[in-house]
Amino acid sequence: MSLRQFLIPTEVAHDAVAELGELKNVQLKDLNPTVNPFQFMAGPSAAHNIDELDVTLAKHETRLVQMNDSYKTLGECTRELVETQHVLRETAVFSEKVSF
Repeated sequence: MSLRQFLIPTEVAHDAVAELGELKNVQLKDLNPTVNPFQFMAGPSAAHNIDELDVTLAKHETRLVQMNDSYKTLGECTRELVETQHVLRETAVFSEKVSF
């Protein structure tokens, strides 16, 4: 038996190892026993990327809450303005009637 090292691109690693295992003529040895499967498959930068996405998502969620609050405030202001317009219109009509 001889030891061979294969450098397999991550995109095809799963399929390649599965095929080699199916041959039953190959014995696979993990050369990185201290690395957990997530780090091995995704790489150390994946955890950092996930953390960055988490921060970005939190910022977007905060912004969305602010936008919803602003929308509610805008609706309330619009209702108040419409009510004020009606009051002013009725006051003008009343003033015209009283003037004559």
